[in-house]
Parts: sequence; structure tokens; C-alpha cells
Amino acid sequence: ASQGTSTNTVTSTLSVTIGEAAQGGGQYMCTATNAEGTDVSGAAVLSVLPKIISPPMSVAIAARTTVELECTAAGYPTVDVVWTDPQGSVAAAKSTSREGNQVTSIVSIANNEGADGGGNYTCTPRNSESTGASSHAAVKGNVT
Repeated sequence: ASQGTSTNTVTSTLSVTIGEAAQGGGQYMCTATNAEGTDVSGAAVLSVLPKIISPPMSVAIAARTTVELECTAAGYPTVDVVWTDPQGSVAAAKSTSREGNQVTSIVSIANNEGADGGGNYTCTPRNSESTGASSHAAVKGNVT
């Protein structure tokens, strides 16, 4: 008499809730274990589109002073924030900090004599998967 082989199939579902700060985005693997051993699947990547979770606020800037605009975004893979100035040029961030899947970027705007520093500054979140919706902050210059 020949012995047959039996195969048992088990299906399991993982539900992931994506939080405001893109918690849940990342890599997931399945580990299966039975009497014969353990096997691990390849990684499945759960991407979270970049989005702004704390937009920059509009401000007024007095002559010969400096103001800072802050923008916080989240997503997976790693999100970066790109600032553009009123002329559409990229504005360098003064500082950038990361916590989990979110990033906070600060840009510094100076109101020097002869230039008011005013206009709309734009914060745009992006990662290797996508570019998120931008947010604008109006900077009103030459306020006395």
C-alpha cells in the first residue's frame, strides 16, 4: 500500500490601520511554522502616500527680523519636505528632524533692508513613491 501525502492550507489576513502620522507603513513578512520547520515569506511593502499633518502658518515679518515656518509631513517610505520661496526657487531648510514615519522641516526667512521677505512659501511632502499635496504660508513683509 502506498502512503499519500496530505496538505493543509491555512489562510490568515492581516489588517493594518494607517494612523495620522503614517503609523503602519513599512515592511511586513509572514512566518509559517509547523512540525517540519519554519519558513519566512519575502517582504511586502505597505507604502503610505506623503501628506502634510501640520501645515506652516502664515506670519508677518518686521524689517530686519527673521521668522521661521514649520511643516510636518508623514508617509512611508521616508518622506522629505521641499520648500519653495515666492519666486518658485527651492528654499533650504534650516533644520529637519525625524520621528518614526514623520518629518518636521523648518525654513528661516529674513527680512533684510531692501527686501521684504514677503510672499507665499510652499511646503511639499514627497517620497520615492509619490508627491503629496502642498501647503502654502503667506509671509507679509515690512510690518512695523
